[in-house]
Amino acid sequence: MESKFINKPLRGQNFLDIELSNRVFKDVIDVLNENDVHYFLDYGTLLGFVREGEFVKRDFDIDITILSNSFSDLKKIYNTLKQLDKKGLRFGRAFLKHNGIDILRKANIIVNDKNGNFTKLELSIGYIVKDKIYKVTGVEGGELFGAPTPADMIDLITVWWKDRYVKIPKNPEVALEYHYGDWKTPRDDVSSTYKKPFEKINI
Repeated sequence: MESKFINKPLRGQNFLDIELSNRVFKDVIDVLNENDVHYFLDYGTLLGFVREGEFVKRDFDIDITILSNSFSDLKKIYNTLKQLDKKGLRFGRAFLKHNGIDILRKANIIVNDKNGNFTKLELSIGYIVKDKIYKVTGVEGGELFGAPTPADMIDLITVWWKDRYVKIPKNPEVALEYHYGDWKTPRDDVSSTYKKPFEKINI
């Protein structure tokens, strides 16, 4: 598979091809499940599961969040990425340096097949800090910042979707309300949906 890493999604330029996205999604879920990774469907992919029963028609990536609250979790994540590489799913990694440490923010893969079909899958790392889960976004004034999600929303359950067992929040409607507000009404814009301010992460 042809793959590359980009920092910004191709918003409004490319939309997911369902057939190609299904293939990549299933291959990634198989590896995550085999390695007992603590993950869940997030953002637009969770929205598609709940509201459409399918990937959202005008979405441009598949969103999966992997949780980490210990060194052993991070070791498992790195080993999982290596296994994906061996399967031909070569994920680009994005790091952010803070206090001399390279912090893994996310990993993604873009696949374009010979027919010009497109898919992108993003694995975001959700760091559990006290009562919140943070997706690291940047460093300002020497401080680490991230996009927060209340940790009590991430009580996970396993469901059957796309011929695979996958993990989602136990109360997905609560998670969607937190991220989108009115998530029940479809919309055509493809701008970023995360509107809440980033917070300083006190590690």
